[in-house]
Amino acid sequence: MKKTLNIIGIILITTFFIAGCGQEQSETATDNNKSTGEPSSGVNNVDEDKQNLKLVNMEIKCEGMTCTGCEKTIEKSVMALNGMKNVKADHEKKIVKVEYVEGALSAEDIENAITEVGYKVIKN
Repeated sequence: MKKTLNIIGIILITTFFIAGCGQEQSETATDNNKSTGEPSSGVNNVDEDKQNLKLVNMEIKCEGMTCTGCEKTIEKSVMALNGMKNVKADHEKKIVKVEYVEGALSAEDIENAITEVGYKVIKN
């Protein structure tokens, strides 16, 4: 009986770590990149007729990411914002790089999308 309980415990712990630290593990935010695992890209919900969109690049320091599952959770949340073009989270460097359409978003919008999924944004 003890041996069976120990094996079940090991299976549960292993499943927890494989699933991405208990965080929601999801595909990248866009269908185009699901098979490659590349960062999410493609202007989200912005009128495609605007050929001369000015893009803003920003890097946000973030705490709490421990694995690629955490990265994907943040990428999915941020990519859902209207006007977002690219998102790449890096748990080792503790940063989230974003590219978005100028005027469509604010830094606060992006920071809120990160904190809403359970991570802490570090202000300089």
